Amino acid sequence: MQGYISEYPFKISLKKVWINYLKHRIEHHQTSVFLEHYFKSSYISKAHVLLAEQMKQPVYKIIERGKREMLVKNDVETPLLFLAMLGVLREIADDHFMGYNTLNEEKIEKAFELCWDMIKA
Repeated sequence: MQGYISEYPFKISLKKVWINYLKHRIEHHQTSVFLEHYFKSSYISKAHVLLAEQMKQPVYKIIERGKREMLVKNDVETPLLFLAMLGVLREIADDHFMGYNTLNEEKIEKAFELCWDMIKA
């Protein structure tokens, strides 16, 4: 949520958070991948599942704002919209980290626009 300003227009706010997620995934790639696998394993505790859900809530609230402003699909559940955007983001970050598709500002912009087109009303 670093740099997120709720008074900014919705799309700008969402893009800021999306880029933060992308940069975090790249900068902390090994840890992110480990946590992702841990989360999907049988070793995760209920407390960690609850913590993960709590950590998603600020982004869910942003998506809900987009729904209220009629900018985001209202007929799709918020968690599904979040996961759709996150899936694209993870794949892009992973490809960048592995050296398959080096990101630059133009590619990041196009990637966000793909996600935007996927969720916009």
